[in-house]
Amino acid sequence: MEKFVILLSSVLFLVGCASTYNYRASDFNDLNKDYIVDAKMKKVLETQFFGTTTKNILSLYINNQLILEGALDIQEAGTFKSMYDGKQLTLECYKVGAFSIEPYCQVHLDQRKIGSFKLKMDR
Repeated sequence: MEKFVILLSSVLFLVGCASTYNYRASDFNDLNKDYIVDAKMKKVLETQFFGTTTKNILSLYINNQLILEGALDIQEAGTFKSMYDGKQLTLECYKVGAFSIEPYCQVHLDQRKIGSFKLKMDR
C-alpha cells in the first residue's frame, strides 16, 4: 500500500508541473517615431502524463498601451490583425533560418512598417 501511495504521489506531482519563461522585445528597429512599440511573451510548458504542452502568449504594446494579445504556435510563429487608431494593425512573428532560437516580429500599420524586434528570454 505504501508503494502505491508513493507512486500515485509521484505521478500527480509530474502531471501538475509547469514552467514559465518570460521573453522581452529587444534589438528594436523603430521606423516611425510617432509610435513606441514594445512586446512581451510568456512561454508556459505544462508537463502532463502523456507529454508536454506549450503555450506562447504574446502581448504587443504601442505607446505603453496593451493593444494586442494572442497565442503564437509551438514554433513561436503567427500573424495577428487588429485595429489601432482607425488603421489596420498587423503583427507577424517567425523564426529566421532553420536554426534560429529567437522569434523575429514585424509590426505594420496600414501596410506601413512601424517597427521590428526580436524576442529574447529574460535572464
